[in-house]
Amino acid sequence: GLITDAIHEFELAARDPARECVSQSMIGMLHTQAGDLDAATDAFLRGLHATEKTSDQELALTYEIGSAYEARKNLEQALYYFQGVARINPSYKDVRGSVAERISSLEKEMSGALPAKSAPKPSIIGTGDEFDAAFDDLFNPK
Repeated sequence: GLITDAIHEFELAARDPARECVSQSMIGMLHTQAGDLDAATDAFLRGLHATEKTSDQELALTYEIGSAYEARKNLEQALYYFQGVARINPSYKDVRGSVAERISSLEKEMSGALPAKSAPKPSIIGTGDEFDAAFDDLFNPK
């Protein structure tokens, strides 16, 4: 019930270029949890365009953008972002599946080989421990 407050705190933290990528990623996850996929996609894109990010963060955000577009039923955009992930790391996967599986599923759905199915319910990557760690990193720098 405190999603709005958490988003606000991450928006404040995102003003620091060193924290912008992680903060935008967390904002995206919170919007996803709240069911606002447009705002989630925007936040993930802002995180992807942050000036300070690691290659792992860039890869994870690209995957999240693909997932958000897939949930929004924008299959072409989803495929584009998943293919970007696959070019960098063909074996990339998370709890929702490997990037290769996601690409294959999208290609089949787009070709009409499979009847359109309802979009998977977006899920938050990570656990409460990861949220706690993100807050600790943001407000208690090492």
